Amino acid sequence: MGNDPPDHQAEIQDAAEAPPELGVLFVHGIGSQKRGDTLLQCGEPLRLWLKEWLAGSRSSGGVEDFDVTLSGTLLRRGDEGARASTLLTVEGRTGDTHTSRSWLLAESWWAEDFPTPSFRTLARWSLMAGPWLVQRHFKLRFVGSPPKSLAQERREARDFVAKYVPQDNTMQDVFTFLAWCLSYILPPLRRIAAYTLSFVVGLVAQVAIALLVVLSVVPALRGIVQRIQLLLSESIGDSFALTDQPLVFDAMVSRVQSDVEWLAGRCERVAVVAHSQGAAIAHAALRRSRPENVSLFVTYGAGIAKLSAIRGLDLDRAGLSFGTRLLAVLSLAGGVALWYADRAVFAIAPVVVALALGRLSEKLRPPDPERPGAQLGLPELGESLRWIDLFATADPVPEGSLARPPRRGLISQPVHNRGSSFSDHTTYWQNTEEFVSRVSAELAREAGWTEYARLTEADRKITASAEQARRSRTDILTFARWILGIVLAGVPFVLGVEALVYLARNTGDLAARVPGVVSDSAQRAVQDFARDDLAGRVLGAVVAAVVVTAVSMLVLLPTWWAWDDRARRALVTRRPADPRVPWSVRLAMCVPLLAWIPVVRHGGEAAAVLVFFAAVLVLSILLPGGDAAREAAAILVVHARGTLELERAFRLPPRFEQSNQLGLDVSDETVWGGGGPTGELARVDLGTWQVRMMDVGERIHAVRAGPDTVWVTTDDSLVRIDPGADGAPGAIVGRHLLEPGLGDVVEGEAGVLWVAAERSSTVLRVDCGTGRVEAVVSVPEQPMGMIAVDGDVWVLSPKSQTLSRIDPLMNTVAESFDLHAVPFGRPVATSEAIWIYDMQGALVRVDRGARVVSKVVRTRRPMLGGIAAHADDVWFVDGWKQRAIEVIGGEKGRELNLNARGQEIALTSSRICTVICGGAT
Repeated sequence: MGNDPPDHQAEIQDAAEAPPELGVLFVHGIGSQKRGDTLLQCGEPLRLWLKEWLAGSRSSGGVEDFDVTLSGTLLRRGDEGARASTLLTVEGRTGDTHTSRSWLLAESWWAEDFPTPSFRTLARWSLMAGPWLVQRHFKLRFVGSPPKSLAQERREARDFVAKYVPQDNTMQDVFTFLAWCLSYILPPLRRIAAYTLSFVVGLVAQVAIALLVVLSVVPALRGIVQRIQLLLSESIGDSFALTDQPLVFDAMVSRVQSDVEWLAGRCERVAVVAHSQGAAIAHAALRRSRPENVSLFVTYGAGIAKLSAIRGLDLDRAGLSFGTRLLAVLSLAGGVALWYADRAVFAIAPVVVALALGRLSEKLRPPDPERPGAQLGLPELGESLRWIDLFATADPVPEGSLARPPRRGLISQPVHNRGSSFSDHTTYWQNTEEFVSRVSAELAREAGWTEYARLTEADRKITASAEQARRSRTDILTFARWILGIVLAGVPFVLGVEALVYLARNTGDLAARVPGVVSDSAQRAVQDFARDDLAGRVLGAVVAAVVVTAVSMLVLLPTWWAWDDRARRALVTRRPADPRVPWSVRLAMCVPLLAWIPVVRHGGEAAAVLVFFAAVLVLSILLPGGDAAREAAAILVVHARGTLELERAFRLPPRFEQSNQLGLDVSDETVWGGGGPTGELARVDLGTWQVRMMDVGERIHAVRAGPDTVWVTTDDSLVRIDPGADGAPGAIVGRHLLEPGLGDVVEGEAGVLWVAAERSSTVLRVDCGTGRVEAVVSVPEQPMGMIAVDGDVWVLSPKSQTLSRIDPLMNTVAESFDLHAVPFGRPVATSEAIWIYDMQGALVRVDRGARVVSKVVRTRRPMLGGIAAHADDVWFVDGWKQRAIEVIGGEKGRELNLNARGQEIALTSSRICTVICGGAT
């Protein structure tokens, strides 16, 4: 950079004097952040990502030289009114082209704009709201909001098993039976786990807060208790101030509003990036007043819905309900103690009282508050302002997607941090693949940084693979925690009574031998507690659980972090992530099982436990290699419709096993197939049997073929292909950037194109010529397949299990039908009906005249495949049976043996075209 010619040095000087192209305001969440902490936590990962990503672009020919620098950084000290800020500058050179980009990164620090509430003031609010919040979190995570139907949960269980079914005929019946069993076992277990965990954790939280109030008067424990109370006041106190102190909330909003205006006056465009409850404050500030150049709002782990729920909660009723439940538990504990003391007759009364109090507690439980809804509106959202909301799947603060109901200009998307309710909220900036890269791309897009956009587009295959690998790593970590939980549940039974008491007494003796850790009175309390048999067992079990957890996590987490870091380095160097689970991680997952070794001391009962030990050990070691188990070789097989004889077979680009059934379409005698991770699109001429391949450049989500145009959707773009170009390099004649999460595409009347946006739960009306979005139609959640019939557009939404009709004149949903099915893929139409594939083992028929919904062609087990129609002929694929089946009069007709699992099917006037994965033809 130092050898640039004088004219370029003059350009750099002019750029330095110009205002930054983009200002980024980071707004922190709850906690006791100090000034400059948020800028450091957010700005450093952003700078490091840009530096490493641009460094990796050298090998791919993106840039020849670059430099990422920081200047004018202010973190802790400064003049009164100065904000923590830094100027990030990126200078690059590609050939004779020199570019210079500057972003002003600043922090909005509102943590000390209000006095920290006293713990006693906070205790009453926490006792009433805390257990309810815990119960709400586990209910949302395991059951969903609104609660998922059992049919939806059964489908998820079958999909989970289907990911690991072999491609060939190996153990097909075993996996089919396993999928059927789990579909009926897992959903009830999930609900039991949700309500059990919510009750236990909520009760523990309630008791802990009450104990902190009581123990604060004990001189020996006052110092420790006061430190814990201060920590809670500085964290939970933020939530209390946001909901119960309007004056304090207004001060927070005014601080953020002032910071936004300060940054807007110094930069050409402004983006606000807000975390946790800081997102709620920033949202309120933008609703109150938004400068014209604030064009991007990014929220992550947003507490907007959570705070809205707390404000709508009847606190007195919630506190009374949980207080009654606490009395019920105490009464039940008294009954158990009497039973344990051989006084069974006296134990009946406390148990009856406990049951009555439990019933009363359920009646007193307050109703769930409504979602924010209209309160989410922002001025000019969807026009001059974009809102990107990212939330971790296990984060307890956000309550899922904010785009329910869908809202134009708002995209709400899940990411996968660690899969833990305890760490997901604070590990967003450690998620390089799904969060850091996404936020930097949105900021670059807002700043008009086209060079960066071209780099990301050219490497979409690598980033898509990295995101898939990220999700697999999170699943492995979650599975390891389940192993640990199962082991911990069995530790007290494995160790036995004597071992637990021995462990408890040694813990008390150890506490007495370590001076300065706890006070003398606390040491004596531990020793006295451990002398009692029942108390000793409880303390011994707790100590054993703590030791096993600590040892397991000390082994597992470093190995998982090393695996995660290797994947990050592979991404920035443009190498595909290794989908295999490292042996170090597999072995680390088995470490908790070592706690069950003492079971051999218990003789005859050891056999069952050792069998479980071996099963979990084998399962963890033989885990499938991440997403490698989801990719498979794809083959297009063509049969004659009249004789069902095989005519030809063609190898297609690799596909994911769980295809969305949108990647195959036909036009006249030409087949178009895509939908895999490579971004390759195959064109097969059935007249000449010639195959042509073209690279779309991004992972293909859907293909729609017409006589004059072939439309392809990728993650965020609509691609137009000229079918007459015969797959030549100039076949791609248009590419329009729409929004992330695109699904199916269908061409309507009068040059109108309809594109499903799954993440925002909308359907976009797009002009075929210009690619401009003319209208946005809100539809039921996560639309998938679409079809145009008689001028109307029909949209299938698997999550809500509905089929909706869009009126193109009004650009609204005119009617919706509840299918009572688990729909999949793309609907098809004949002259009399619309047909939908039901994964539960049937086809759904919607009469186009009478609008009657019925199920036909029922099978005895779930199906996985696709459906196709030509004129009035209907065929569908049953992937489990490896058959393509004709439908005649609502019943099964001829069957075609595919000798492999079928994924998709398409019909021409004379041929049946099927995509299969695995097997030989």
